[in-house]
Amino acid sequence: MTGGPPPDAVVLVVTGLRGPADLQRVLAAIMGADPAAMTWVDGPRGLVAVRSGLPARALRDAAARAGFGVRVQGGRPGVGGVLLRTLLFAVGGIAVGLALGVLLGLGNSMFNPDCTRPGSTIGVGLFGGLGALLGGPIGLVAGLVSGLARRG
Repeated sequence: MTGGPPPDAVVLVVTGLRGPADLQRVLAAIMGADPAAMTWVDGPRGLVAVRSGLPARALRDAAARAGFGVRVQGGRPGVGGVLLRTLLFAVGGIAVGLALGVLLGLGNSMFNPDCTRPGSTIGVGLFGGLGALLGGPIGLVAGLVSGLARRG
């Protein structure tokens, strides 16, 4: 962005821009909503920074009225975003715990002389299951903490 926007500017990501004329339509829509708004543009990346007294949602809606897809960059995630992050971290924790548990079980069956008898490989599955049982809650808590930290 030329000149660099101030840190309190709302950065809009505009999709579907095909040239300067499209960018001018977006800027005109923003200026129609707030004639005192100051704008900074990075056309090739589709970024428009706006310093205005209007809330970010109103600026996004004004730019969208020009006929392009618009989202606010770096907005706070909602409750759904926190829950999704928590769920994804929990699933990741289960997968990582399962993999580490299986590796630990394989290592145990390779190096423990008591595990060389036939039928003793059941411990691999047991270690994998226990790893998943530990990894799930750890991932859940990590996802919740991460999501709440992003929410601010």
